[in-house]
Amino acid sequence: KRKKKMNKTNKIVICAVGLFCIPHFLLRIVYCLYQQRRKYAGIKHLPGLRGNFLLGFAPDLQKNLNNYQYWKLDLIKSQKMYVLRTPLFSHTPYIMVNDPEVVKHILKDR
Repeated sequence: KRKKKMNKTNKIVICAVGLFCIPHFLLRIVYCLYQQRRKYAGIKHLPGLRGNFLLGFAPDLQKNLNNYQYWKLDLIKSQKMYVLRTPLFSHTPYIMVNDPEVVKHILKDR
């Protein structure tokens, strides 16, 4: 079996793709971290389950998957609003509302 030799052009193309992809990937991670910090800045004062940095509330959800509805009711029982931290690459926080006045305010003013 004969091995194919890489010529100079192929090496340049591979280096160029690598030089583009690695910074792009790192920039994407930094941007996701910035977006997550920004999306939680306005709601960090609300009570909630902060969860894991990368996975959010997914580990707690997995533990309580069999009684999901009761788990959510237990979380929000004593609060008007409750925030569940979403995973790193998710773009929206998960907010549960229990107070009719808050729901009315959200629907009317938003």
